[in-house]
Amino acid sequence: MIKFFRKIRQKLLTENKFRKYLLYAIGEIVLVVIGILIALQINNWNEDRKERIVEKKIYENLLSDIKEDIIIIKERIALSKREKKALYNHVHNAYQTQKSTEDFIKLNSSVEWNADNFILQIKTFDELVNSGKLSIIKDKSLKDKILDYYKTYDIAATHIAELNQTSITMLGTASEVNAPMKYFGLNDLFDEDYMFRSSDWDYINDPTSIGFRLREQAAGYYFFKNQFFIQYFKKQDSLAIELVTRLNSKIVN
Repeated sequence: MIKFFRKIRQKLLTENKFRKYLLYAIGEIVLVVIGILIALQINNWNEDRKERIVEKKIYENLLSDIKEDIIIIKERIALSKREKKALYNHVHNAYQTQKSTEDFIKLNSSVEWNADNFILQIKTFDELVNSGKLSIIKDKSLKDKILDYYKTYDIAATHIAELNQTSITMLGTASEVNAPMKYFGLNDLFDEDYMFRSSDWDYINDPTSIGFRLREQAAGYYFFKNQFFIQYFKKQDSLAIELVTRLNSKIVN
């Protein structure tokens, strides 16, 4: 093809048809430019296609993470509700007379004193942020939803960790003047009757005692924090469900 165009140019020059040669040369340049533009366009199409493949994979990974999050969130909502109910009963039962060591052990075991932090699946999102691939998501509205989801989670996780730490400190303070650890269900270690004394726990029958007050404060704080937890979990659950719908539609399309 190149030899063919070269022969045409040589023929035009030989016949002194300079004007035609000039027009031909310009035309040839235009054809080359058009060819380059077409090649660039094809390359752009290929790059865009590759990005869309990566984008779809991002959606799939995020969808998988958030579906796992929903399971975790619903479990945490159920746990916090159980804890609230158990703490309510615990405080009310504490005001009843504990007649024996067995009664006191039962009272202690009625609450989990849960202080687990809020941990969701953030691997995919962290990889997007750290690699700079977040820009691949072209749908601005969806990107904003994703950012809002993980920002909300970060705020919730931080606050929950702070509340947990405070509750652990309060329970620790209460435990310093309350019953020894033998009353917290360590049956395999403390398995002899002589190891238990009513004097270890008789404070529970005196609501005016420091031990009772500290236990009551700790239980109240655990109850209070679980109320907050449920609010955080429900908000995160709502955002997660919305994101699952949006991501599903992107993957299908």
